[in-house]
This record gives sequence, C-alpha cells and structure tokens, in this order.
Amino acid sequence: MSSEHDWTVGSIQYKWLANDLASAASNRTLTPWIVLATHRMMYTTQLQEEGDFKVSLAMREHLEPLLYKYRVNLMLVGHQHSYERSCPAYKGECVDDGVSGTTHIVAGSAGASAEKGGFSPSLGNFSVAHVNDYGYLRLSANSSMLHVEFVRTNSYENESGEKQPPGSVWDSVTLMPWT
Repeated sequence: MSSEHDWTVGSIQYKWLANDLASAASNRTLTPWIVLATHRMMYTTQLQEEGDFKVSLAMREHLEPLLYKYRVNLMLVGHQHSYERSCPAYKGECVDDGVSGTTHIVAGSAGASAEKGGFSPSLGNFSVAHVNDYGYLRLSANSSMLHVEFVRTNSYENESGEKQPPGSVWDSVTLMPWT
C-alpha cells in the first residue's frame, strides 16, 4: 500500500486495503501468511524523527484495527535508514501470547546515510531489536512458520565482543500463525 497517499478510514485506499486483506484472510490454509509492505512505519522508537513518529501514531489509529481484524503477520517498511523489529504488537504493546499481533520491521538500511539518532523505549516498549547500520532481509516460509533474518553488510562486534564479518545474521525471528 502507499503510505504517501490517503490511507485514513473511508479513503479509497483504505477501502481497497480492507477488501484485499479480507480476501487474503478468507482462506488461511491457502494463504497462511499475510505480509503488508509500505514505505512509512507504524511502529518506531527512532529518535530525532518527530514527524515520522506522529505519522506512525496516525497509522496505528486508522490502519491497525484492519491488521488485527485480518491477522496480518508481518508489516515490512523502509523510510528510516536503520533496522528495527517489534514484538508481535497491538495498540502499542507486545501481545501476551506472542502471536496475536503484527510484527513490524523497518528495513530501510540502504541507500542514503544511516540514521544518526538512536532509539528510545520512551517512544514505546515494543522494540526488540534495532541498529543504525546497513543490511538486508532474508525471508523463508512454509505453512507453519515464517522466518526473517536481518543480515548486516558491515563487520561488527556481537554482544560478546567477537568480531562478525559482513554478511552475518544480526537479528532473526520466527513467526508462528495467529491462534
């Protein structure tokens, strides 16, 4: 969907999205995973991006009820030149069961310079992994799981202080179907 055009409740795009998600969700045996892609993020804890944070709050207000109703598993976005992954979330919180919410991934870590601002839990407690560095995503799926990896393209030190070469997986998550 386009985050750069009207997506508010009642708009043409909103109605299209609701119909498309309803169609996809009508047979989860045939379509076990629903992934929504757009440019701007619905969940972010990136600092120094007040305008984007305000847009994210509006997207939650207008679009998140659709994601929940149609059990969208993953929302992939760019915009921020960083990487950030949320827990499965709904209404700004991690869901208790760990599956009945949408996981949000910002993977805009290419192109322009990496973001300079850090991340802050004061903007939400849903962020489980984030970094201002370059990388890309790898996804694999079958009917029972959707696995996502963030691969960094630069060398870095892991949490144990060990040097990791470019091309190493920095973050990964395996999503399970909604219950």
